[in-house]
Amino acid sequence: MNIVNDLRDTPRPKDSRGEVQRTRKPGQIVGVTLHQTATADFPPTHKGLSKVPAHAMVHRDGSVSLLHHPTSVVYHGNALNGGTIGIEIACRAAGTEGDASTFWRSSAEIAEGKHMADLVHEATDVQLVAAVDLCRFYIGQVSELGGAVRGIWAHRQGHKSRTTDPGSRIWKHVAERVRMDLGLADVRDLHLGTGLPIPVSWRLE
Repeated sequence: MNIVNDLRDTPRPKDSRGEVQRTRKPGQIVGVTLHQTATADFPPTHKGLSKVPAHAMVHRDGSVSLLHHPTSVVYHGNALNGGTIGIEIACRAAGTEGDASTFWRSSAEIAEGKHMADLVHEATDVQLVAAVDLCRFYIGQVSELGGAVRGIWAHRQGHKSRTTDPGSRIWKHVAERVRMDLGLADVRDLHLGTGLPIPVSWRLE
């Protein structure tokens, strides 16, 4: 895994989006939540990287920035904040890959008549490989600390507004692979708070 930034001990301004809310015991970490940034890119040199409320980010070239320790609680996944580690994957993806009706657009983009083909930046192959490695890294790290990651979650499972987060391409190539390879719990039909389960179109089986 190519770690290009380690910002885990970087102080954050109070009330910034990247601020640590509290710490938790390793036994309270039960999952990993996958996200898309919904941006075309978010390079390792981005000035706002330390303000990202997640534990790590996978960049377009497959490199990784570590942002917070796994025992830090940050506001990355709504109802999933307290018990999971958040991984952001720098891309702008459709809910279901290739289906324009599942691609989120802002009201401004809709007003401008922008189409999915002009906006989509699905995760790259190297990003997907790196995200799998990062999930394994965190699962091993939590285990060494005395906890146990039991499942892989999508941000949509923590809040109904995140319907396309992280999208089918990331879910199929990262969450499904890690779950099956490591024998993790199948949490695809579960949700917390107002969250939504994983769509059938995202699943491999």
